[in-house]
Amino acid sequence: MTNKVIISFLFLIVGISTYGQNGNVIIQVNGKLITDGLANTNVRVNDEGTDRSFDISYVPGKISIRETVWKFIEKDTSETFDFHFDYYTFKRQKTDIKNFKVELSKSLLKKEYLIINIYDFRNRKYRKLYGPYTDEDYLVEFRYPNGPMYPPYK
Repeated sequence: MTNKVIISFLFLIVGISTYGQNGNVIIQVNGKLITDGLANTNVRVNDEGTDRSFDISYVPGKISIRETVWKFIEKDTSETFDFHFDYYTFKRQKTDIKNFKVELSKSLLKKEYLIINIYDFRNRKYRKLYGPYTDEDYLVEFRYPNGPMYPPYK
């Protein structure tokens, strides 16, 4: 009986320690907290001239990067890496998928909190307010303690 408890405890410890970086991250699209509809969450890192993709875990309020992946990110000489995910929306019984790419940095994930606010220009309201800032079909805004914000165009 005690052996089973000890073995269970060891598996718990090993399971907890497999994540190298946990960030306090929230993703919003057009001001709406995304609690579902995300898929294919991964980071892409340059590993000695070769781009590598790694799956990561995201639940609202927490992004978890495995220890081996975080070592690749730390080893990379560039300060930034790409976070990719698919966002599924449903409108009039039709599924629409939008692929987002967010350029993150090591320092952003180490902030007290990070809110990734994405303005999706498929919605005309946000295209009008934030479209002049970028040539892309969406705009990514980071909110963190003492961070900048995009003022809306009027």
